[in-house]
Amino acid sequence: MVITTPQTALKCVETLKDYKFVIIDEVHHAFGNKFYVELITKLRPEFLFGFSALIPKRKKFRIPQEFVINVGEPKYYEYDYAKLVEIDREFKLPNVILDMFDSEFNEAEKELYERLLFEDIDGRTRYHLEKALASYGIKAFLESYENVLRKGNVTDILEGIHQIRGLSHKARTVLEVLEAYDVQNSPELWPILIFTSRKVTAKEIEKAIRSNFNLRVAVITGDTSKEDRLRIISRAKRGIFQILVLTIVGEEGLDVPTAGLLIMTDIRSKSETAFYQRLGRLIRPSQRTVKYLAVTLTPGTREYNDLEIVLEKLKKEGVDIDSIFQRRLEDILEKGLSKTIYERIESVYEKRGSLCLFVKLLLEMKLALLKTA
Repeated sequence: MVITTPQTALKCVETLKDYKFVIIDEVHHAFGNKFYVELITKLRPEFLFGFSALIPKRKKFRIPQEFVINVGEPKYYEYDYAKLVEIDREFKLPNVILDMFDSEFNEAEKELYERLLFEDIDGRTRYHLEKALASYGIKAFLESYENVLRKGNVTDILEGIHQIRGLSHKARTVLEVLEAYDVQNSPELWPILIFTSRKVTAKEIEKAIRSNFNLRVAVITGDTSKEDRLRIISRAKRGIFQILVLTIVGEEGLDVPTAGLLIMTDIRSKSETAFYQRLGRLIRPSQRTVKYLAVTLTPGTREYNDLEIVLEKLKKEGVDIDSIFQRRLEDILEKGLSKTIYERIESVYEKRGSLCLFVKLLLEMKLALLKTA
């Protein structure tokens, strides 16, 4: 048996050609990946198996014709939770209660966000900075802002903004969620999993929890060695760590079935697979019949639409969302980006009282949205 990555296997592919069985874990990464395609085309195994929680339909069309000619057309076997119950009568999916928390900007953060929308910034840079602020917080924004400044992609938009101190809105909301679930006195929820896509936000959340709760918390990021990851997960399973703060690296391969609460501080709407992989950390079968998913969303930003977008994508992929969540989503759109736009229009119109200015501002905002899209 050989366990390897495709890049390493390609270096010694001639010595592997006698192996008749090839198994690819997290096979959704193989679609459209030149290393996997080249490796499998050269190996041409007699049996090829791939496993994944979800392979988006768009990825199934990325298989090169050369691969199909040399290896064959893939066959897909899909199992929803109802099918799993038919296969194994003892299998029982835990009920997941979906809870949504508004992650509110303070006045300085809100002022900065509005400036991002309407300053003269190229569309890609605007979207990148807007996403950093709304989804990850001010510390992640400043990190991204320094990067674009070095590249010369933006002028100084912080001039005149009130100094922003203290925790970012995402870290503040995580503390609110933990307080709402009384995690200090709720060992049945331990270990609690918290996801963010940025390392700087993960470290900020860890520090905030240590300062406000008497709980042991550990962070796993891409900088965490494999040995340390295994050690941290093992200690979490044994109850030594009550909270794990995770970045993208924790979305796959992390198995902590006893976790009772998962907090998603951001939603990557372009990747329904990432959302489903995160959710998979929570819905692993265990003795617990009810688990909780808390999602933090920033009102007045496009982030508030991301959850609806990703759930709609999962439904189109055939994922039975209604069988997972015990609470339906309502009134998401009314807290989206349009909320900030209309509040800005209303504020300017009340101050200036001019219909011409009102129309001019409306056109400017429409242009800003088109640039941001």
